[in-house]
Amino acid sequence: MNEVIGYLAEDMERGYPEGKLGNLAADIFYDRASEEMKLDPAKSFCLMNNGGLRVSLKKGQVTRGKIFELLPFENYLCGLSLSGRELVSEFGPYLLEKKGQPVSANVFIEYEGKKIKRFELNGQPIDSLTSYVIVTNDYLSNGGDSMDFFRTASNKREFSAIKLRDCVIDYFKNYSRESDSIRSKKFGRIKMDQ
Repeated sequence: MNEVIGYLAEDMERGYPEGKLGNLAADIFYDRASEEMKLDPAKSFCLMNNGGLRVSLKKGQVTRGKIFELLPFENYLCGLSLSGRELVSEFGPYLLEKKGQPVSANVFIEYEGKKIKRFELNGQPIDSLTSYVIVTNDYLSNGGDSMDFFRTASNKREFSAIKLRDCVIDYFKNYSRESDSIRSKKFGRIKMDQ
């Protein structure tokens, strides 16, 4: 557990409507799922929850044990499908009510008051008739954290061998060096009145 698996260039914490830690985690999970599912970034994204990230990560060395603290449960990756209509009518209001949640970098959603002003994936507007793949974890895919819209989702695929913490450990081992520490991913994914 004391093995140093990587380095952070800055502190990472949860935040609303988005935070450095949530952005990093959602991107790591999306990238790993993309490898497994060959996802189209214009028709897929990752949605996680801040509650699943149990601790902040501090600048400097990151140990295997710290990732176990961050993700202490045996959750694994899942993919499921929702229509564009469901994303706008169910996911959109949920995200507003929760004041944001971690989403992958290919998402841009902007609210004006209580209404969605813009909702895009990889620069393309959400189409109500298109089916989209959402990467998440097994707990959320079953409606956890009030994500009831996942209960009726179709084409559910579970990757029980791909634990969330293993995704993060692998990412740090593969992409982090002391001379090239991990930084926060881009902000501006979610815009809403605070």
